[in-house]
Amino acid sequence: MVMLREDSFDRCLGTLRNSFMNCWMKYVWESKVPVEVKMPKWGMMMKEARIVKWLKKEGDIVKKREPLVEAEAEKIVNAVEAPVSGKLVKIIAKEGETYPVGATLGLIEPEGEGK
Repeated sequence: MVMLREDSFDRCLGTLRNSFMNCWMKYVWESKVPVEVKMPKWGMMMKEARIVKWLKKEGDIVKKREPLVEAEAEKIVNAVEAPVSGKLVKIIAKEGETYPVGATLGLIEPEGEGK
């Protein structure tokens, strides 16, 4: 009979989970699956925001944390930043319209490894 340490299963599961995540991230990077630009939540009471102005246009190359679009929530205008570096392939949210927190505003095709 094989005796296993009490934490062996958890350690094994953790190793499998890490291997899966590494594999998945490699797949995402190599396949250039578009990354969603989401409407952030800037305050505890924030439920939605109005798109004021896109600072970038479809096809533009963007850098991670670069401002993409201005959104107004509770009379304050904030910039929604790019979650990754890459190419802005699709603008979904239209200027002047209101979107809830978590709504997809656009899609970025990430650049290669090391994004």
